[in-house]
Amino acid sequence: MDQTTIPIRPSRSDRLTTYFRNPEYLRAVGGQLTQYTVLDYFSKSDYYEQGCNNAVLQMQSAASLSAWERRNDPFTIEQELKRFTGLEYVLVHAKQPDLFVIHKRWRSSPTITNTLEAYYVLQGNITMAADILAILGNKFVSTVSSLQQSLEIARNAQPDFNPREGYAWRIAAEAQPEDTTEGEDEQSVDTHPNQSQREEVMAQVASQVETAS
Repeated sequence: MDQTTIPIRPSRSDRLTTYFRNPEYLRAVGGQLTQYTVLDYFSKSDYYEQGCNNAVLQMQSAASLSAWERRNDPFTIEQELKRFTGLEYVLVHAKQPDLFVIHKRWRSSPTITNTLEAYYVLQGNITMAADILAILGNKFVSTVSSLQQSLEIARNAQPDFNPREGYAWRIAAEAQPEDTTEGEDEQSVDTHPNQSQREEVMAQVASQVETAS
C-alpha cells in the first residue's frame, strides 16, 4: 500500500529563528527587489500559503490583465482582494530596495481585516516578525535570569553572622578631601629653601656699607 508523506509545517518558534532567501530569483531581477516583485518573491517562500486569495487573484489576473506591472502593483492587488473573503497577503511598507513589510491578514469583508502575522523582507531575506507575546516572554526570561545572577552574587558575598549586629554589610568610608590651603602654604615655603640664607647675606652687606660710610 502506498504511503503518502505529509510535510510537517515548521512550528512558530522555528519560523521566528529562520529566514528564506531565493538567490536564483534575485539574480533574475538584477539583485534588487521592488514593490512590483516583492509579493511574487514572497510567494516562493515557505511562509506563503498557496490557498490564499492572492493565488486565486494571480490566476484570474494572468488571464484578464496583460500588463505585468499592473498585475503585480501592490495597490491594485489590495483593491482586488476586497472582492474576496479569507486569507490574503498585502504589502504595507516599502523602502526600496532594502526593506519591505508584508502582512498576513484575514479578510471578513471589504472593510474589515485582521492582521495575523507580519514579515520583513530585508535585503532579500524573508523573516517572520515576533509578536508581542514572544517579545514579552523573552523580556521576562532575561529579567528573571538577571535577578538570579544578582542574588547569587549577593549570596556569595554575604558576611558572617554576628549575634549583636546580625548580617552587617561593611560599607567603606568615603575618602575625605585634602586641605588644599595647607598644601599650598607648604608648597610656597618649599619653593624657596634658601630664603633665610639670602636674608643673612643682605643684612651683612648692609652693615658693611654703614661701617664704611
